[in-house]
Amino acid sequence: MNNQGFILCLISLGLFEKERVASFPDHNGRQIITTCWEGSYRVNREPSKDENVPGLLRVSLDGLSDLKDSSGLLRCILPCEPWGDHTSLVMLPESCIYTCFMVETGAFYYPWYDKERHWKEGTLQQPLLGNYSSLDSEVINQHIVWAKKARINFFLTSWWGKGSFEDIVIKEKLSTACNENDFKYCLVYESSGLLQTDNRSIQIDSPDNLRKLESDFEYLSEEIFSSSSYYNIKGRPAVFLYLSRTFKGNITAVLDSLRDTCKSRGHNPYFIGDEVYWFDPHNKDIGHYEAYDAISLYNPHISLPQIISNYWNELPRLYKMWEIYCTSHNIEFIPTLIPGFDDTAVRPQDDHPPIRRDGQMFNQMLDLYMKQTDLGHLFICSWNEWHENTQIEPSIEEDILGVK
Repeated sequence: MNNQGFILCLISLGLFEKERVASFPDHNGRQIITTCWEGSYRVNREPSKDENVPGLLRVSLDGLSDLKDSSGLLRCILPCEPWGDHTSLVMLPESCIYTCFMVETGAFYYPWYDKERHWKEGTLQQPLLGNYSSLDSEVINQHIVWAKKARINFFLTSWWGKGSFEDIVIKEKLSTACNENDFKYCLVYESSGLLQTDNRSIQIDSPDNLRKLESDFEYLSEEIFSSSSYYNIKGRPAVFLYLSRTFKGNITAVLDSLRDTCKSRGHNPYFIGDEVYWFDPHNKDIGHYEAYDAISLYNPHISLPQIISNYWNELPRLYKMWEIYCTSHNIEFIPTLIPGFDDTAVRPQDDHPPIRRDGQMFNQMLDLYMKQTDLGHLFICSWNEWHENTQIEPSIEEDILGVK
């Protein structure tokens, strides 16, 4: 590559200005893979010879004219995997304006669609791909292509148990498609559907639920977690525990037992609790949250008109409160963004107040959180939950990310 007319840009977490030279901290011991709007470029790292510089980011990009988005900006996206052993460099033209995103972004993904599955339950918009089957490899490949262009690094995939339709899609189709497209997925453990519930709560340490959890995580350790396309955080398979805020009982003991079960099979799951919601985190004992490796939420909708009427201002305030709390207790906080919410097509009787879809506001929030240096991850609800109208998958009515 001809370096004439190029400058060397050494970029650190949170430093996005041109010609800024700074150290690149060892971000959770992970290798950086730089993905651009068109194409992917693998970058490695090695310890710096300068003791005061723990490591320098470096990437080499060819064909820069093909790597600009619709606004003419070169946008670099930086998802992470385990560190390699080599150094890497960033060479950009002096005239280039660019943005670096250090946050890894995942979107909730539903592999439950088929001709006679889910589509008849109701949707407000129509997928651009039509009423597809989640078993269709071409559909999954197209989803991944779109997702990568939308700066999404992995899918959080709904899992409904061993031998379920979703399990078959994940093992036989999604895993393969991710391998072929340099993409990742992890699982959402559908607690409310897989475990016994009592008055909207789950006694997680009841004998029946313990047996079910142990059986499920034995299976996942043996059949799913070893996939090369499975998404890991700090070298550990990530698992999102849906509606964990409804768990009762000794949560710490149960999750420790599940970790031991998985460790005996070569894995140590990174449990993400679905704990964040529209209340003060101090309402629960810190020990409840410390059972998890990270806490997040699936869907930040709430049925309070006074919040919904000012939703895009209220949500950042909520997340700032939780972020401060989690930082003070050394727990990873992962915010979730939605483009809107409306489940009237599938649950009209529940009378949930909708959040009007606003693609412009959603994308502004997305850019804001992707650039935050104190966040490691960001979730989007959802890629394709069409029943609740939270999808960012292209529809007949909208482009990707809810843009009309």
